[in-house]
Amino acid sequence: MRDTPSKLITRKVRTMTYYESANGEIISKDRAIQELIKHGCLPQENGDVLCLENGDAHEFFNELGERDFYSAQEVLNWLGY
Repeated sequence: MRDTPSKLITRKVRTMTYYESANGEIISKDRAIQELIKHGCLPQENGDVLCLENGDAHEFFNELGERDFYSAQEVLNWLGY
């Protein structure tokens, strides 16, 4: 007969969301632009100059300002997270 524990201890593990994982993170303007591309707000660069003065990118910079760094969560908020 094998020894078995008298009580089974279970633990619920909660997975952090993408938004939650960005808490307190600061990202560069280049990284913010990559997030816009990743979320379909900008076309990907294909050797051409990426135009940031039209469409979603223009709205992004108008709303959040054109800066060197951004809070990762403010970028995700803007993207609708």
